[in-house]
Amino acid sequence: MLAIPALMLFLTKLQISWWTVIATLAAVLLLGVGTMYWRAKLHQIQGRGQNFEPTMYLIKSLQLPSLILTLLSAGYCVLLWVKPDLSRGRPDQIAITVMAVLAVLEYINYYHRQLNYFDNKADLKRVFAGKRFQRSQMRRDLDQIARRK
Repeated sequence: MLAIPALMLFLTKLQISWWTVIATLAAVLLLGVGTMYWRAKLHQIQGRGQNFEPTMYLIKSLQLPSLILTLLSAGYCVLLWVKPDLSRGRPDQIAITVMAVLAVLEYINYYHRQLNYFDNKADLKRVFAGKRFQRSQMRRDLDQIARRK
């Protein structure tokens, strides 16, 4: 989970701005959310899902902070490409771009629409057939828990 941020720090030789740190935090937070979700889902499938609903409430509570960090990162990333002199150099500009794009994609993938279809042949066929992206599994579980409340 921390391999991509560590690689970014290594490649930039630690010459990063606070905005790159914020973009990295957004991406790491979302990767952590995904890890929590899939671990809880696995336990649920295995019949050890007594912590599934509390985990889902925690994940739901992290949605707004994740969105705020992601939008701040993405917005500043766009600004850096318009005014590159605001960054600490090209490595910083590339690092924030990679981390902001990762955060945006992870946010969409977990909280809204499934974006990765390479792990399931049926889903991949569906995408190539021109069908729209389906709601993510986490989104469906969050909606299901919200309906029970």
